Amino acid sequence: MKQVLIIVCIVTLSYCDLESNFYREEPCASKKGYCVLEKECPGPLTADVKNKCPQQHKEGAVCCTSIPQDQLNCRQLHNECQSTCPPNLSLGRKGCPVDTQCCVLV
Repeated sequence: MKQVLIIVCIVTLSYCDLESNFYREEPCASKKGYCVLEKECPGPLTADVKNKCPQQHKEGAVCCTSIPQDQLNCRQLHNECQSTCPPNLSLGRKGCPVDTQCCVLV
């Protein structure tokens, strides 16, 4: 029982590194933005752009047009976390769980 509890704690902690894991919605993408938590957006949020993540709004997503692309995680970049990936397609961890890496989808 202790081993199961320890494994659950480790898995939970590995996912705690992921602050937001929203996908990019079309209304936001059309404004050159990404769906993130409001506290993750370094710049001002304008009313005409802020609500461009309607499907994820209940989870706290806002459309941010000022977030640097290198701060985005794998899912936000429309790629996929995989256990194996060719070196030329790997972006490193980029918010993926332990023992996986962000692999560019082609």
